[in-house]
Amino acid sequence: VTREHTLKKTFLLVATALFLCLPATAQNTPAWEAFGGYSYARVDLTNLTHVNAHGWSASVTENLNSWFGGTLETSGYYATPTFIFDGTIYHPQSSVYTALYGPRFSYHGSKAFTPFGYVLIGAAFLRGSQLGYSASNIAFAATPGGGLDVRVSNRAAIRFQGDYAYTDFRSFETMFDPSTGITHLVLTGPRMRQNNFRVSAGIVLRFGQK
Repeated sequence: VTREHTLKKTFLLVATALFLCLPATAQNTPAWEAFGGYSYARVDLTNLTHVNAHGWSASVTENLNSWFGGTLETSGYYATPTFIFDGTIYHPQSSVYTALYGPRFSYHGSKAFTPFGYVLIGAAFLRGSQLGYSASNIAFAATPGGGLDVRVSNRAAIRFQGDYAYTDFRSFETMFDPSTGITHLVLTGPRMRQNNFRVSAGIVLRFGQK
């Protein structure tokens, strides 16, 4: 057996193995993925305080191939923080909502696990209310992060993910209402950078194949 014959044989074996692996990888790649579950966020309420907020996260991902797709995500977080501003104690009912979209990079080579990373950008909406007064603001938001899907069946998985969340909401200021004699909060101050993080866990449903 010549060396050239051995190299050709080895090449054919490797090419055949790679060819056989391609369908298996494709079969592990769903065309669409829908996620929904619990989410925790450490929310920086602009210039006042940090809040532990609980809520939900939901997303839809279209996989264009075995490693690249686009993700549309929405989320909502709720808390009633306690803080002191200008010597007055406030307990506003606060909520933060996001609407984000961006690329997602996944590895579907394993049947048991699917690691992934993403960079999502969009908008965040903050609202706080107390004593009949409310303040709200819309800000730019960006959330680079990643996670892991643990396969349950061909159509379902359990997802764990976490990300850094950047926003630039306006800072809080106080306003006195002479008609009621009440001093309340408004979101009219300068924009400030908020550095937060989020973790989520829930169920992924998979549809179709790539």
